[in-house]
Amino acid sequence: MPTILLLALTVAEVIGKVASKTCSNVIAAKSSRIKHLIYLIIVGIIACGVLFTLNGFKVSCNPRTLLYALGYSVICSVIAVCGLEIMKYANISGALVLSSLGSLLSSALVGVFIFHEEISPRTLIKIGIMFIPAVLTFIETKKYGKDSTEKRGKSATLKLAIILLILITVRCGNNVLIKFYKMDTGVTDISSMFIFTNLFQALMSLVPLIIYIARKRSTPELHTELVDARSIFRILPILAIIANTTTSNVVSLISAELISLMDISIYTPTASALGMISGVIASFIYRERHNVTFYISAVLAVVAVII
Repeated sequence: MPTILLLALTVAEVIGKVASKTCSNVIAAKSSRIKHLIYLIIVGIIACGVLFTLNGFKVSCNPRTLLYALGYSVICSVIAVCGLEIMKYANISGALVLSSLGSLLSSALVGVFIFHEEISPRTLIKIGIMFIPAVLTFIETKKYGKDSTEKRGKSATLKLAIILLILITVRCGNNVLIKFYKMDTGVTDISSMFIFTNLFQALMSLVPLIIYIARKRSTPELHTELVDARSIFRILPILAIIANTTTSNVVSLISAELISLMDISIYTPTASALGMISGVIASFIYRERHNVTFYISAVLAVVAVII
């Protein structure tokens, strides 16, 4: 069963990464608070519909489920924004490999100190293999940022590092929360929790949106941001959001099942390797240019999966 789920996870991530890159290009081309908030609201509404359908048009909850959903909604909101922002400073494969490094190390520590898991020599080898392309890619991305100062700005590397640090932290918290949820016998099904997660995410984005618009009322800045935000409602952005939201929720459901079946210290390096492979496939689909580091990373990812 884990093998089938891991294969399904890889396919879903390929589609998701292509959609995510498209979202970044058409939605996050300009920094706009209103655009980001509207994006999160749309994602939350679409996700609720997708999950409700996948769950057989039913939903169940209790106070514990709602509490988990509230915490998870905060994590998902941060991941969604960071996922769009990181694409401004790295390509698909670069962003994926860089975030994998911190996720591997943090998840290993969480597995040992929180869930008392034992890290086998095989897992250490996987982590070591995945560590190499992460370091190589960070060096390559830093060099690329220096060669592109006119386009990306001199502080691109620093911004990338900050976004990565935030992303690594929340993703680690994501795995911990899901692991606890699957171990908790006082909650409902995971799909229902995800439905309320996305509902909370949409509501948490709606409130600051209303406040922000009220504070900036009748100002030229607000008018500019509102005009910019209209681009989300075009056909291509909406299709990209639907594809990205659908696949990301399918990935979440599959990942939750895998986390319940595997130790976090084993799941993370395996999922990271498969994620890197999906990033390779997605980058070819998106026709990104590749260098030696890219091919080294791809080969090492395959080796990590085989081991």
